[in-house]
Amino acid sequence: MAASIAEIKKLTDEEIIRKHDEIAKHTCVGTSHYLQELRDL
Repeated sequence: MAASIAEIKKLTDEEIIRKHDEIAKHTCVGTSHYLQELRDL
């Protein structure tokens, strides 16, 4: 289940980064995500 905006706003930057990195381990993104990131550089 995703956190609500209110819950996220209560977290420190470090907590948000830690939670993101943990969730990212279990998330699959398509190659278009990486191509878009490169275009945005």
